[in-house]
Amino acid sequence: MFNSSDTIKETDIQHEPSMLLQRPSSARRQNVAHILTTMFGEYFTRDVVPQDVVKYLTTSRSGDDPYHDYYVEELSKIQDEREKRLSAASIVENHLLKAKGAATAADEKLIGSLTAECQTYNQIGLPSFESKFKSLLDSELLKKHHLIAPEDYSTAEAAKVEPPTAPKIPGYAQATRAYLGQAKSAEGSNRPRPESAPSNGTAFMEERNSSQRNTLMQTSPLWKEGMEILDRENHKFYLNSMQKRVDHLKNPRHVPPVEGKFGTKSNTEYASRPTGNSLYSLTNQSELFIAEPNPAVFSNYEPGKAYKMNVQIKNVTSASRHIRIIPPATSYFASSLAKFPNGDSFIAPGLACQLEIMFTPDSLADYDDEIIIKSQNGMTVAIPLQGRRPPPILSLMATLDCGHCLVNGEKITTFVCKNSGGPGRFCIMPESSWPVKQFSSFKKPTKLEMTPFQLEPNYFQLKHGESITITVKFAPEDVDIYTRNIIAICDNCHVKTFTLKGVCQTAGVEFVSVSEGLLDPLALEMYDISAQQHISFDTIHPGMVCERKLIVHNTTKVDLPYHWEFFKSILCKPGANNGRQDRFERYRVPTNQKFFNVDPSVGIFPPFAKAEFTITYAPQYVGKIDQVLHLILEEYDENQSLVDHDELVRDVIPGLELELRATCMAFEVELTPSVIIVGDLLLIGTSCCKTVQIINKGFHPIAYEWKNQCNDNYSINVLPCSDTIPAGQIRELSVEICGYVPGKIETMIHCHIEHVEIPVYLNVQAQVQGPQLNIDIPDLNYSLVRLGEAVEKDIPIYNTSDVVAKWEITECQDTSSSSTKAKNLPEFTFNPCSGELQPNCSAIIKALFKPNFCRRLRTVFQLHAIHGNKTHLRVHGEIQSPIVVLTESYLQLDEVYVGLPRISQDAISNKCSLTFDPCEGDIESRQAIDINLILICHKTGKQEFIIPCIINGMSDPIILKVGVNVKGLTVGYSTPLMDPAAIKGQSQQQTELNEAKALDLNFGTEVPIGTNAKRYLVIRNKSAIQTEYNIRVMCFTAADANLDSGVYANKSSTKVESKTGSILKRTANLADPQSKSVERAHAAYSAAILQDGRGVAFEILPSSGILDAFETKIISITAFTDLWGDYEDNLICSIKGLNDIIIPVKLGVVGCPLKFQIGNVEKKGHPIVRFGAHISASPSITRTLRINNSGPLDIRLDWKIFNLIKGDQQVVDLLIHYGEPLPLNVSDDGKVKTVSYRQESIIPMSETSSILSVDDSKEVGDTVGYDESDTNAKPFISVTVDAHGGKQADDPYQVNPTQLIVPARSHTSINVTYKPSPSCQEDTDCNAYALGYMSLDQPDANIEGNVHRLQGYEIQPLRFDMTGSVLAAWLEVHSTDDDGNYFTAVSSDLLFGNGQVLKQTWKEEHFSFTNLTDSPLNFRIVLSWPFEVRGSKTKKTSTAVDNNRSININKGETNAIVRTNDQYTLLPQTNMQTNIGFCLSLDILHRLEELEKDKDSKMVSIVTDGENRRLCFDGHLQIQFSNGTIQNVSLSASVALPKFRLAENSLDFGTCFVGQTRSKLITITNPTMSGTYWISTVEADNEASKDTFTVEPSQGYIQANITHVTTNTVAIKINFTARHSIKYSSKILISGLLGESSQVLFVTGEGSYDGKYESVIH
Repeated sequence: MFNSSDTIKETDIQHEPSMLLQRPSSARRQNVAHILTTMFGEYFTRDVVPQDVVKYLTTSRSGDDPYHDYYVEELSKIQDEREKRLSAASIVENHLLKAKGAATAADEKLIGSLTAECQTYNQIGLPSFESKFKSLLDSELLKKHHLIAPEDYSTAEAAKVEPPTAPKIPGYAQATRAYLGQAKSAEGSNRPRPESAPSNGTAFMEERNSSQRNTLMQTSPLWKEGMEILDRENHKFYLNSMQKRVDHLKNPRHVPPVEGKFGTKSNTEYASRPTGNSLYSLTNQSELFIAEPNPAVFSNYEPGKAYKMNVQIKNVTSASRHIRIIPPATSYFASSLAKFPNGDSFIAPGLACQLEIMFTPDSLADYDDEIIIKSQNGMTVAIPLQGRRPPPILSLMATLDCGHCLVNGEKITTFVCKNSGGPGRFCIMPESSWPVKQFSSFKKPTKLEMTPFQLEPNYFQLKHGESITITVKFAPEDVDIYTRNIIAICDNCHVKTFTLKGVCQTAGVEFVSVSEGLLDPLALEMYDISAQQHISFDTIHPGMVCERKLIVHNTTKVDLPYHWEFFKSILCKPGANNGRQDRFERYRVPTNQKFFNVDPSVGIFPPFAKAEFTITYAPQYVGKIDQVLHLILEEYDENQSLVDHDELVRDVIPGLELELRATCMAFEVELTPSVIIVGDLLLIGTSCCKTVQIINKGFHPIAYEWKNQCNDNYSINVLPCSDTIPAGQIRELSVEICGYVPGKIETMIHCHIEHVEIPVYLNVQAQVQGPQLNIDIPDLNYSLVRLGEAVEKDIPIYNTSDVVAKWEITECQDTSSSSTKAKNLPEFTFNPCSGELQPNCSAIIKALFKPNFCRRLRTVFQLHAIHGNKTHLRVHGEIQSPIVVLTESYLQLDEVYVGLPRISQDAISNKCSLTFDPCEGDIESRQAIDINLILICHKTGKQEFIIPCIINGMSDPIILKVGVNVKGLTVGYSTPLMDPAAIKGQSQQQTELNEAKALDLNFGTEVPIGTNAKRYLVIRNKSAIQTEYNIRVMCFTAADANLDSGVYANKSSTKVESKTGSILKRTANLADPQSKSVERAHAAYSAAILQDGRGVAFEILPSSGILDAFETKIISITAFTDLWGDYEDNLICSIKGLNDIIIPVKLGVVGCPLKFQIGNVEKKGHPIVRFGAHISASPSITRTLRINNSGPLDIRLDWKIFNLIKGDQQVVDLLIHYGEPLPLNVSDDGKVKTVSYRQESIIPMSETSSILSVDDSKEVGDTVGYDESDTNAKPFISVTVDAHGGKQADDPYQVNPTQLIVPARSHTSINVTYKPSPSCQEDTDCNAYALGYMSLDQPDANIEGNVHRLQGYEIQPLRFDMTGSVLAAWLEVHSTDDDGNYFTAVSSDLLFGNGQVLKQTWKEEHFSFTNLTDSPLNFRIVLSWPFEVRGSKTKKTSTAVDNNRSININKGETNAIVRTNDQYTLLPQTNMQTNIGFCLSLDILHRLEELEKDKDSKMVSIVTDGENRRLCFDGHLQIQFSNGTIQNVSLSASVALPKFRLAENSLDFGTCFVGQTRSKLITITNPTMSGTYWISTVEADNEASKDTFTVEPSQGYIQANITHVTTNTVAIKINFTARHSIKYSSKILISGLLGESSQVLFVTGEGSYDGKYESVIH
């Protein structure tokens, strides 16, 4: 274990190595940390050890670790030394600051004196005088701390400072010769001088001539200087004794005083005078009487009260004297009869008489009077009477400076007003209102309005030492310096003037400077349209950082909150804005790509100060950056103009606009060369070294790292593999390539460089080879070899490499050959077959070939060098015997048609190498001759032909046999239900099955109107005979579209468009004004096809053409529709050479050509007209719907409205119609009018309609029947059964007009009206739908045999749905306070100040009114007494605009409440907050007895809980809506009533000594929850008891009994002073100010002159 005394060697202490910082990446950076690190090392890089760490280490030192103890001890020493040095530096710094301040004050004083002597001193340009700073410096202190002292740089001596001299005494104030003589004689006199104070002139003379007196005293007589002190005292005693012998005692009554009036010295002064029978004591006594107190001063008085004081007049002479007292002259002072000791008006020596002075002030002003006492010798004594109340002294300055504020802003300044004098009440009013006629109007504490100042409170009361905060709100509206004079009036009638001052400024900042300077745009350079300054950053690479220091000056003396915001630049050329800068500024777009950063980005500008910001540019991507940086002042506000009248967007005007430009360049790294191609071949195991260079063309160092490759085949290493290349330098690298396996090396080596987007690769290509063997001959040709012979050939080989090559030669066998499999016998023999070949040597290999069968020899010899190359030698030859064959001996020609030539081909081949003699031609060896056979048949049916061919050299001829089957023209038809792709992909069997089916083009019975239904007709030419075709329809032919351009211009073309072309045709060609989109082109094409107005048209594509041999034509029949109905037609197919084919066509079109031009369409397809939510009894709402008719005929609509009733169980509707179900409305011409009945039934029935027809030609009285033979007769009575959807009604929805005709290919409009129900007591949803039954009144609506159309109830009507809601007017009302709708108050809320009572006070709570409906609510609020709306505090939360009112909304203010008089309009889903106040008045408390008696009252009640009583109010808040609905909200309030009680009802003082005051304490307790203020009144039972009992204090405030720590009791003192020896009795009435029950205290006492009742201790 180590002890604390153990020594530690330096070798035991291990120092940590320093971390040296690298140099900065850019030479332009101002960071010098690397220099300091290099110089100071670890002293600079190590972390600072704070003082707290040293303290903690010292505490934790235990002695176990010697290193730790040594380390802590050294740290402590260093810390102590540091503290000493810091203390010494602080002393020097304070000395310098003090010297500088003193020198500045001396210089300013000197400049002031020079300016006073010469007013133009600062303008004449004289050189400045020498400063006093050097003379005030302590050179010793500076030199002690090794600082430069004034003596080090200045040889001039310090200026001597002369001591101050006394002012010269003027001649009239100097002592005269006579005065000096009197002073000399007085100095030599032994008698003491009189103690009376010298006159002012004498005192001034003595004070001024002190030096002369000193001089005179120095010229004393010689006997004074030569006599000893003891002798001098003895001589003085002898002289006094001799004087006493001749000092006779005289009658002091006849001795006049030295001065002409009585003095007013105290008894102490009188007692200190010499007493004896000396003449001096009688003749120099000037005081006969002494008055105590003198003067008689009354203080701390209040108006309307009486104050008493006893004055004692004492005779200080040696004789009895008679006096007469003259009372005060004013009415404020009064004196009682004097009480003399012996009953008469004489006062014996040493005795005194008592006089009672009464003071009754009527204000707080100062009062002066006097009482004159006259003596028998004519002397008078005046006793001053003074009413002096210490005046209040306020700490307010004469000018209340509110400082600076912005335009339309508010600044609240508080001033602490402290009273260091006497108490007082103060009232502040404008200077223009003084003097005031009625001062009572200013006694209420309220706000003092003096635009733009507002001061509160303007009425207050301060006692000594108390203070109050006066708040002044400064809200200017224009730039100016505002001053307002106010008058402060005290209750002691003193008036003082104060000045309110404030300065209004506009917010503004000023650009000061930026590091590296600003950028000046060139002449034609683009720059931001509104930027005030342009800042450019250095061009850097990704990952680097560039900074700029920006200094901005706040030109105002107000704190300005700010924040920085980035925007996209709006670039323009110089002069291109043409005054449109403000308009462009409004549409600035904030940018989210923050390439720049501002620090700090948010803060507050100090007043009239400069702030420094750091703009950092740290790009991560390459490119040019141009952004605008705005300094947004949050409190900045000024009048702004709107571009558009309907635009309510507040403009953002920055305080400073800076354009930031920067460029980020990519790292320029060049690899030279980028490809390494090793031209020489590499032998196995040898390496090749190449050199490449990496050039850093940027201005920032780069770090690279190569990904070397090493595998079993090769290894490539780049050395060094990683390093750093400085900017602008070249680094040479060595690339080592080594191959292990023969072959080609081709790879890419990646070089990773940080922040470089384009990767750097090094392409390495090399060829590795082993031993190389070559064959000197190109091939080995055995030529023609007869079967059974053997041929030998030589194969020369050569070793071209520098290594020994082991070799072997083999034949490449073809295992797939059938002949080889049949005869697996060796045919080649090599001699030698393997061996070694020295470098650059050659050898011969013998190859013997003996064939086994006839064939064409095609084989390859392989010469393989072990670990080297493989060389192949092609071997060829022919092994044959003679043979000639015919390729096909029988030809069967099936596809032969009448009149068409049939060409067939056959071949004769010579299978040997021998040449034959030709008959009609020659055939070479191994040659094949093609023979063409042309056959033309003229008859149908089967035929055969035989053709011989003789070959020379062969015994038998070659026979060719030909068989044919001749066919004619055949065409097949089919109408498959599939698309063209499926038709083309079907098999032959499927095609034949479709052709066997009956031909029928049925498009379906429910083809939606406006759609294009397609069917396909397939025509197949089954023969090779070409023919023509023509296809057409009989009735509904398509009109000529005549569209030269557009999407359908080339519709008949059969060419397949490319994918690119189809994409380009999806949009219209903007360059071509006639170009259309696909949809518009299709609509135009359909309209052109249907322009005949028949409702349907069939387009056939292609309708005619050429049918080639064996060709299949797919004919597209497209049905274009624009009107409903059942259509029938015939399709005629004409083929040249064949009979026409008629195919029936059927089409059923359903749907409606009428469409609503609205966008709100649900999934079920019905448009919905939403009327929203409206309050009941609201005005009707009308919506206009446009109906477009795309059909060719006019369509009549008959509208009926059905309401959807919740819970409706009806299933079907029974409709009975007389005449036309939906007649056309015409004028009354006597015809029978239509009568319709709708019978409602809940019987389940079929949805099919049953019609009962009656012939309208019969009379009414005839029997109604149905004539089946008359099929064209119109039914007179029709019965229709429809599915029940809703109940038909005309309320609350109406359609106008109910019947209208929509013109063909045109449009019309209808009005849909929604009238909310006036008698809705709850929220109701009104859902309905309207059905428009369609009818065609044109005679050509139906075409016999071709088209039939249903009308009226027979078809699906046009429908649209209607939704709306009727809302009952209702608001959600809740209080934001914890008590809810319950107000709690106490009666003591009416108390104010000392015993002052307010007439009324308000208890307010915040209430929130929320409109949860979807409609605005118009209402007014009615409250019952004593509740009231405090409308001044209503909060506005959002914007509301009423169409019926003109409301001015200030810019920037949101408003959800529109208030007109007492009406409120609250928008949907918004709320408003207002204050509901409960009025507590003094009148309510005074009417408690009346309220208690009124037991039938339901609004007011008194609740008693023990000793607590509460006055409860039950009211209601009534919301009266504009539609007559009333909503009631209950309100409750309770007021705690005060009460106090006395501890005792009677108090007996017993017998007391007359004139002595006795006191007793009694406790008053407040047991209630309300504070109380009590006042005591003493009522005497008789005249003798008046003023004998007093109460201290006479009034006061008692706190409420809220908690156990509350002081709810007060002790009062009852004083009793008996005047005579009689019994006294009175009652003390304790009453309250808030209607409390009065308490009576009976007090009794008795007086006695017996001294035993005198109390020694009170």
